[in-house]
Amino acid sequence: MRRVTERDELYRYLAQELAEPSICEKIPWSVLSPGGFFLSPSYERSDCYTFIAGRTKNPWICWRVKRLGAFHLFSQQTSLWSCVNDALRGMNAGVAVPQASLVRFFGELGYDPDTIHMEGITPPVVSVKDLYRQISKEPDIVARIAQATRDFEKSQDSAKSEDPPYLADMAALPSKDPGWCNRDTSGSRARKPASPIPRLVPVYTRQ
Repeated sequence: MRRVTERDELYRYLAQELAEPSICEKIPWSVLSPGGFFLSPSYERSDCYTFIAGRTKNPWICWRVKRLGAFHLFSQQTSLWSCVNDALRGMNAGVAVPQASLVRFFGELGYDPDTIHMEGITPPVVSVKDLYRQISKEPDIVARIAQATRDFEKSQDSAKSEDPPYLADMAALPSKDPGWCNRDTSGSRARKPASPIPRLVPVYTRQ
């Protein structure tokens, strides 16, 4: 037996967001949820099934649920019958995982971090609105944008990149330097890209 790992949580999160009990099978029966105050320990896989049964109000999923250990009279315990009760009442309480873990997990599965939100499982990696609101709080953001821009200019694909115009706009706000707005980022007048969401990894990845 072992405790829940990050990957187990990710599988459970994916199962609950897709309401797909077959994904719960990725969690071994040897994985235990430790429980808590008036909450008995349980199989993480059973908790995964129970959540989906409650969300979908489908008690037939509960036949897959196993109780861990003997019956406990004075604590809440995940079992077939508690699952059926949750399903009939439509009760569910899921898990949340850090966004960075989601990006890494879906990256390992072959998804592009810029497009995984289109699958309806996770929000966009970058919220442009929130980013612009927070940008002035980054004391070294202008220097980091300048370095990222120089890296783009040295790249063979700099003429095709849509990032430099966005970076120039972002630098203009905290620096209050209008020169960034007219910055030549690709050998010609800076253009506005068609894509509404920039890739900001070069700026926000610290070495």
